[in-house]
This record gives sequence, structure tokens and C-alpha cells, in this order.
Amino acid sequence: MPDLRERLGELDRLEPPDLWSDALRRRPRPTVPRRRVRRAFAIAVALAVAAGGFVIVAQAFSSTSRSPNPAASDGASILLVRGRAVVGPSRDSEIYRMAQDGSAVTKLTDAVGEGMIATSPAWSPDGSKIAFVLAPPGIADRSSDTGIYVMNADGTDVTRVTYGRYDERPAWSPDGSKIAFTRDQGSWLMVVDVDGSHVRRIRLDGDVFPPYQWPAWSPDGERIAFQASDAAHANTNAVYVADVDGGDAARMTPGDADGYPAWSPDGSTIAFAGPDGIRLLDVASGSQRRLTRCDPRRCGFDFAPGWSPYASRLLFSRQNRAGSSIQVFLVNADGSGLHRLTSGDLWSTEASWRPSALQTTRTPAPLGTSPALDALGRWSETAGNRTMLHDEDDGFTVAYPSDWSVSNTPINDRVCSPYEILALATYPLRPGGDAVMDAQLPSHAVDDLGPDDILIWLNDGGNACGGERRPGTGAGFPDRPAAFGPLTVCEGGDTLCPSDGREIAPGVRGWWMWFRDGNRGFYVFVGMGERVFADPARAQLAWDVLDSLRVDPR
Repeated sequence: MPDLRERLGELDRLEPPDLWSDALRRRPRPTVPRRRVRRAFAIAVALAVAAGGFVIVAQAFSSTSRSPNPAASDGASILLVRGRAVVGPSRDSEIYRMAQDGSAVTKLTDAVGEGMIATSPAWSPDGSKIAFVLAPPGIADRSSDTGIYVMNADGTDVTRVTYGRYDERPAWSPDGSKIAFTRDQGSWLMVVDVDGSHVRRIRLDGDVFPPYQWPAWSPDGERIAFQASDAAHANTNAVYVADVDGGDAARMTPGDADGYPAWSPDGSTIAFAGPDGIRLLDVASGSQRRLTRCDPRRCGFDFAPGWSPYASRLLFSRQNRAGSSIQVFLVNADGSGLHRLTSGDLWSTEASWRPSALQTTRTPAPLGTSPALDALGRWSETAGNRTMLHDEDDGFTVAYPSDWSVSNTPINDRVCSPYEILALATYPLRPGGDAVMDAQLPSHAVDDLGPDDILIWLNDGGNACGGERRPGTGAGFPDRPAAFGPLTVCEGGDTLCPSDGREIAPGVRGWWMWFRDGNRGFYVFVGMGERVFADPARAQLAWDVLDSLRVDPR
């Protein structure tokens, strides 16, 4: 298929496009009168008004603020390269950052002003740094300023790492100490310490020949995947894997137009670009499955896949059939949920997800089956009597007792601002019911809360009115407390959140809190029955769950 090989080769030569039980334990008890609930939550009506119309003054939290993770101090999740709508060496390629939903696009580099282009951005494993290529726009213009550079995640403190005229495609080692890259238009596969020292070549044996492109470090730090050719197919591309110390390189894909490898976070799978779309390769068995379908005659070409931190979704770039545009797309790891993230008169490519500080390794689902996801882009893992829930769509991780119930559908479908992102309790949660005061807490959740129960209901401070989710900034919210616990003061609403959680309904104690974590604002309701409230050890379970909450920045 020479047309596909030529297409893959052309893309490689381009400057920019080289680119998350007990359900019937007891019957719901009779509905309790909600007159006191309505009175207690009258203040919540104001909180449900469209975003931006209020500032809350709260003395309820400790004056000790919780600093955001320094490795995640900026609020975006995806890196990409953008330029004018032209396919070919571009003279205005810059590195940008955007939120997971494609919004909040921010330029990080300003290379054009220096007569250079910035391409091939790569996150460091902790998300605090970005490696990238700085070069003149034309191949013939390569100068002594060309090389691999590193900057902070916000674009500051740019430092140079390598000095080769054709150093490209940086890829971080899992421990963040080294960077793999290609040199001399793919003639060599190289490794350098992140401080620029100990530059060395990975010496490859076997039937593998340059150009070498798109190095990708395995999560265990022992192997490198890359794109190359072999002796029998000198003008083709395939995915290979070799030890980082060199030696024989194993051909992993049988096709003649395969490339752009990307390891899954657990190391079990390599995503790559085939001639008809993105494919997933099981490293152990060698079996493949198709993720996207893009026939060059009708669709164009899909390339440069990148995994989300918990391997539930992938980013990739799609060049249209006419070759006049490249945009970034998002797809679930089972092939569902395909949609475009970028648009407009700029091409966008080389997208990569920011690693999460909460990222952990999990046992992968067997190849060919859907990963352990629910409708909210979640996955969970249980160890002993604790469960860790990860939610990629809403960007949080929380730990809770394994015998608690989690709702995978909103328990309140009446309110869009703020919007619900988590509901968990010691009892099965029934979605629906009239919202209290047409504002916040769904009545079913309160009605079913018994004397031995706990309910936690977490909301993002933004809104989803009109169907589009817009996370809040946390402006006007008090800092997250050093540790959660019953509030002592609730300015302007002492019937809502006093320290004793006085009854909002017969037999129910409750607190309504708001806080800022990094650059995000949240509301949380904690409710507990009388017997739980009377037992400090059991009551502490609710606060322990909230203390375990970790959020990704936006």
C-alpha cells in the first residue's frame, strides 16, 4: 500500500503533526416530613443560582489552608501543538494547554517571536515539567539553537537539554530522570539525563533500520517502543520494542504502515496508528483490536494516540481526507464515545494527557473486552475493606469503606448549578424525588437516611445548565480545611450547618459546606443518623472519606 506508506512518511516529516451489594439491604423507610428540611436549606436556593452571582463568607473552616499539589499547580489537563490550517512545515507552531473538555486553551510558548517553532510536547511523569523541541520552521534552516528543551508546566523557566540540530521526539523515563529522543532525522535513538548530561545512543541489533521515530518508554522503565523499518521492508513502518540498554529489537506489529506507539499506563497494551485507524496491541499475546476506523479514502488518517492517566480513554489526531486540517479527537478505550475536542481555523495535534498525581497501576481488562468503566468514566479498585474510586471525567479520587454504596447516576436531576459529581452512602441511594426548595438536596436521599447511616453528596462549584459543564474557579470559596469535621460557624445560615448538625429532618443531622481545592470550588453535604452522630468513631468515617478526596486541577 504505497499510498499509506507515503502518507505515514509525509506525516513523520512534518514539523508539528509528527505528534477512568447489597442493594436490597433494607426497604426505603416512609417519607419524613420535609418542612424543617425546606427551612434549613433555604440558603441553598441562593447557592443554586447561576454561577458568579455570589461570594460566600464562611468562618467555618480552619485558617490553615491546604496548598495544591505543586506538580499540578496549573489548571489544564492536555498538551497539544497548534498552528495555522496548513499541512506541511508550519511557521507558527506553538505549544498550548487546554482543559479535558477542549475549553480554556492557553498558549505556553512564544517561539514564533524568536523565529522558531515549538513542537513535540511531552509531560514529565509528575506533570510538573514539559519537554519539547525548539527549532527553525524549515528543515534547511536547522541551526545551533535547535534541540530538546524543558519548561515548567506553566511555560516558565525554559532550559535547554540537548544541542543536536535534528534532535526530536522527546519521551520521559517513568522516574523522570531521563529523556529518550531521536537524532539526525531519526538516524539514532538516544537517551539523555534530564540535566543534559550523559548523552548516549541506544545501540540496536537485529533487522531494524532507521528512521527511528516516536520513542515511548514502557511504564516499568525497562523498554522503549518506537517506529522503524526492517531489512525486508525498507520503505515501510512498524512498531518495535527494545531494551533501553540496547540489544535486539522485536517487531511488534506485522503491518507495513504502523507507527506512533504509546504504552498504556499499566504496560499491558501499546496503542498505535495503523493504516485504517488506531489499534490496540496486547504486548503479551500480540493480539490486536481496532479502536477507531478511518479509511483514508473516506475519512483521512488517525495517528498519535495518547492514553488518559487511568487508561479509560485515548486522545488521537485525525487528518482529514483532503489533508487540509488536523484536529484532536477523544475516544473511550472500548471504542465508544468518539468526539472531536478541537475545531476552528487552526490545526491541532500531538495531544497528550497530563499525568495524574493520583495515578496507580491496576489489573487491565482482557484485550477485546471493555475496560472496567461505568457511564461516568470511572474505575475503582478494592484492597481489604477500602475502595479507591477514580473519576476521570470530573477529575477526582476518593477512598471509602468497601461496603458503602455509590450512585453511578445523579441522585438529583433537578439542579444544574452547582452540578453533582459524587453521591455515596452507607445505604442504597435512590435517585429522584422532589428537590428540597427546588434547589439542592434530593428528598429521596434524605428520606432513606436511617439512624445508622451516612450520606456524602459532592458537587462541583460550576454549572451544567444548558447541558454543557463549566467547572467553577473556586473564586470566593474558603480554602479547603486541613481536616474535615463538623463546622463551628456558618455565616448567614446557622440553621444550616451548626457544629452539632442540628436536625434538618427527624433523626437526621447534616452539614452543608463549601471549599476551594487548588483552582476548583466544591460544595458538599454530609448527613448522618442520630446513632452515628452519637458515636464519634462512626461519625469520623464521614470526615475520613472527605479527607481522602483528591482532585485534579482544571
